[in-house]
Amino acid sequence: MIPCDRTRRCCERFCRLGGADCLECPAPGIGTSRGPRTLTLEIVLRKQHYLQACAQGSVLLYWGWYWRPVYDVAFLIVAQLLFAYAFDMLLGWSRRDTYTLGFGPFPVIFSINLFLWFKPDWFYLQLLMVALGFAAKELIC
Repeated sequence: MIPCDRTRRCCERFCRLGGADCLECPAPGIGTSRGPRTLTLEIVLRKQHYLQACAQGSVLLYWGWYWRPVYDVAFLIVAQLLFAYAFDMLLGWSRRDTYTLGFGPFPVIFSINLFLWFKPDWFYLQLLMVALGFAAKELIC
């Protein structure tokens, strides 16, 4: 169903640009009644997001310096960030043609990890909580 050449060209263009200001990629198979869509990626860095991310990241680093388990779960925090970006991007593109990329998921993920940790066996619940939060943001606003 998905044309391989078009998808490959889109991915090559994204890699060449290195994630530059805008990615225009036709989305085969995701057409609506108005025809095929062109999905775009805008990069917008908001001061409140990156300042809060720096402050909360500093608290996590300081905390980890004195309590080793914080550094031991750092890979889980990175996994949550990757999941949050991917989920937010897919959810945003399912409703609009433009996704705004920035530091928005960082304060959400860092706030969750400052107050709540699931054990690694139950980590999927933390991802579920992240998905629920981003879905609420997208569907309520």
